[in-house]
Amino acid sequence: MLISAKDRERIRDLAKKQLELASRPEMDSLRREWRRHNDCVAGGPMVTVEWGTFRKEIITPRLQTKTEKRTEVRFLFYGFQCGF
Repeated sequence: MLISAKDRERIRDLAKKQLELASRPEMDSLRREWRRHNDCVAGGPMVTVEWGTFRKEIITPRLQTKTEKRTEVRFLFYGFQCGF
């Protein structure tokens, strides 16, 4: 399958944004908090929101093929959760 240059660039840009979000200092803190929570150590409550049900309402893919759209939606979905 051949991906257009425009679509490839879009996926690369989204991947860069996701890497930037994952590298933010607050993500280290969040990972530590979830490990604490998963180890059943007392602390503040952790909250997670299930977004998957609403993905089609908040994300509209722009890429052409089904595989590219799926990749784009994953990047946008996880990025949306992290605030970009």
